[in-house]
Amino acid sequence: MTLQINIRSVRLDDFDFIFEALQQIHLNLDKDIFLENFKTKTKNKKSWIFIAENIGSQKLGFIICENMNFIHFKKEAIIISNFYIAPNYRKMKVADLLYEFVEAKAIDYNIHQILVMCNITATTTQNFYTKHKFKFDKKTYLKIL
Repeated sequence: MTLQINIRSVRLDDFDFIFEALQQIHLNLDKDIFLENFKTKTKNKKSWIFIAENIGSQKLGFIICENMNFIHFKKEAIIISNFYIAPNYRKMKVADLLYEFVEAKAIDYNIHQILVMCNITATTTQNFYTKHKFKFDKKTYLKIL
């Protein structure tokens, strides 16, 4: 089955889809705080949030990126902070299309570095990024205060 997919910028009416998806990963999300942050991100030109949907406007997934200036990089970089594909569409190349859309946009903006962090046990996720020519750079350590 060939799926016709549209990729578009996020709108406020996408809030529930994104919140519910991220709540599966981050169990203690505060909906009011998330909504305020979501509204801020949708207006911020340094935040890129894209939705993949089919022709019937059914939401299939999303990618959230931040445009960052690091002191140790010569140029800006994009960080993929969240990437979600609905379970029924994970074998249909939706993730590839969303990622390739972000990569093309980054190149259009003269941004030539994309960073992502994923769980050390998430081999499917790691294989996805390796397939897209990402190189392992370093470990990240996290302390929750």
